[in-house]
Amino acid sequence: MKAWHKLALFGLSLGSLLFAFRSAKASPLERFRKGVFIEFSLFDDVAEELRRAGLDFVIVQTAVQALDKPSFVWRDREALDKVIERINPPGLKPLGIWLWGWPIPEQYKDFVGHLAEVIAHPAVIGYVLNIEAKAWSSKDTPEVQLEAIAGDFIDRLRAETDKPLFISSHGRADYAPLPWKALARLDGGMPQVYDRTNKYGPGFAQRCIDSYRKLGFKHVWPTLGAAKAGSERMQEQLLTLPCVEAVTWWTWTSIAKRPERKAVIKGAELCQPLVA
Repeated sequence: MKAWHKLALFGLSLGSLLFAFRSAKASPLERFRKGVFIEFSLFDDVAEELRRAGLDFVIVQTAVQALDKPSFVWRDREALDKVIERINPPGLKPLGIWLWGWPIPEQYKDFVGHLAEVIAHPAVIGYVLNIEAKAWSSKDTPEVQLEAIAGDFIDRLRAETDKPLFISSHGRADYAPLPWKALARLDGGMPQVYDRTNKYGPGFAQRCIDSYRKLGFKHVWPTLGAAKAGSERMQEQLLTLPCVEAVTWWTWTSIAKRPERKAVIKGAELCQPLVA
């Protein structure tokens, strides 16, 4: 039995516990609970379908970088306006708007310029940097050099915005060979904890979340998988989570046309970690 369920038996509701133990300086990010990454396809009736799934924020892709081609911008400021209008039309309660992109060290200065343009949109809350080991670690590049690049990247981003900046990456932080000294300066992390076939064994989600918390990230919002997962596996993954502020899913492309997957998200009951 979960710890908060046991406490409920003694007449203590989760709401009363949160009121008693939560810090007086609660983060404005705490209003976000369930989010989804959006790639390029919004699909029809996106506003209604996102809400039907019980989501309260979205993370919209804006750019991707790759070694074999120049920076590719999915959405500039004008395109972003149209996307936000479709997600938050008049008459509906607005969903939180976050953005995400895939930067690489070889082109990070270009990425800063793009981020500065789109994150300035008044509806945008923050940006998620998808930092993966295959791009940000190399046998040919010394660790100290990658840390210097990442540090300069973060400095330049901070010079452009004071909005929240998160990192998304697959698996445990203590396993991925990334420039964590610099990246840990970001506001939060979204560890990708999806494991379709239980390849990583019991407790994988907990190990991933713990590894981010040990680095000092203030906010850790795990990302669960919907791609090729099926609703039953989605439900199983939810049951492996500890108490977290928020959960995200990858991606809307795998959820939009699947009512059973939307039902799993809508029915997900999350418990928040208590803050002394």
